[in-house]
Amino acid sequence: DKINVEFVENLQKSLEDGGSRRMPTRYGDRHFELQIYGGKNQVSVISNDVTDRINLETSLKESKEMYEKLYHTTPAMMHSVNADIEIISVSDYWLEKMGYSKEEVIGQRSDQFLSTISLEHSVDHINELKNAGFLKNINYELVRKDGTVIHVLLSAVAEFDRKGIFKRSLSVFTDITAEKKAENEVKRLNE
Repeated sequence: DKINVEFVENLQKSLEDGGSRRMPTRYGDRHFELQIYGGKNQVSVISNDVTDRINLETSLKESKEMYEKLYHTTPAMMHSVNADIEIISVSDYWLEKMGYSKEEVIGQRSDQFLSTISLEHSVDHINELKNAGFLKNINYELVRKDGTVIHVLLSAVAEFDRKGIFKRSLSVFTDITAEKKAENEVKRLNE
């Protein structure tokens, strides 16, 4: 079969040039990495069982894919920012509500989507997030691509590296535009 042909070819090359090669292979349900070392008229082959590593890598990949799918398809406005407050990931619902494509948003500073009023307070909130590690129900106004404003409550949690330095955050936005409109209408009627 293909692996046997590849193995024989690697053996021959190592014999000819004295070089070493690595080659993955399987035996039953086990994964091996063959290390082939060539020398003058001899070849040494060391076989390492890497099944546990392969299974762990596969499990981590599947877990990452599941997390990313869950993050992107959750019916909530979410985005993550890095230490420079640049958006590094965003949920599909956030994109839908804001009217942007993913390509228009990734790498942009998150504060560029704030209204002028909200922008005035954003530095204080970012500092609070970096110090306390979270924010809860902060009133913000986001400006959609079409220029309309939506009112949201922002809650965020920070992630820090081992030295305690801010690394990134995950923010969730709850659209309260309808509630704000109703609240303003009640105020108007009571005047």
